[in-house]
Amino acid sequence: LDEVTNGLHPGQMIVIAARPGMGKALALDTPLPTPTGWTTMGEVAVGDQLIGADGAPTTVVAATEVMIDRPCFEVEFSDGTVIVADAKHQWLTDTRASRKSAQGAATGYNRHKNQRTFAAVRTTREIAETLRCSTADRRLNHSVANAA
Repeated sequence: LDEVTNGLHPGQMIVIAARPGMGKALALDTPLPTPTGWTTMGEVAVGDQLIGADGAPTTVVAATEVMIDRPCFEVEFSDGTVIVADAKHQWLTDTRASRKSAQGAATGYNRHKNQRTFAAVRTTREIAETLRCSTADRRLNHSVANAA
């Protein structure tokens, strides 16, 4: 892992505070957008500004010490980007079921024009455990919306 991540020590993570209950445990070399360019998880400090999911600047108000010896996963996105996330890092993901439900509601296919299954917050471990659909083609199940 150190070779792949240019020196990340095994299991080292840092948690940046967000809304209560939102896990932000990512590898120290994870790139983060700021209003003036890029920084990394390991360089972020209280008072710094980051770009939030809504595309607006947000101020870091708290941070924890670096965590070590934590179970982690490599997460690869459809564009080929790979990051390392703690098993308890939280993500807002849509599943195949929630995407199909939204499509059905939009087209009136489900006869009620309402969505029955929605995106939900899941941990990296939960995503890993349900990575592929139980369908015959075993297609990928989860998607993460791009930030504004």
